[in-house]
Amino acid sequence: LILAALGSTHLGREDPMAAIESYQRALQNAPSNARASIELGLAEAFRLNDDDDEAEALYRKLINNPKVSAQIRDIAAKNIIFVD
Repeated sequence: LILAALGSTHLGREDPMAAIESYQRALQNAPSNARASIELGLAEAFRLNDDDDEAEALYRKLINNPKVSAQIRDIAAKNIIFVD
């Protein structure tokens, strides 16, 4: 989860490429209960990097997965409107 926190730091510093790398590495060993929040961060990093297809795919994956918490699904649904 340290890599996910690093991804969030990069995202906050508006460095989406570094955030994407950190989030992708974090997903490799993430426990199942942390995957959705990491994927949400990754989707946001893709969006900020103008990788709209990747961002939209992750947002839709989160929105359509009933095992994902309602809070994360709601955030994904709100953020998907910013994808061109």
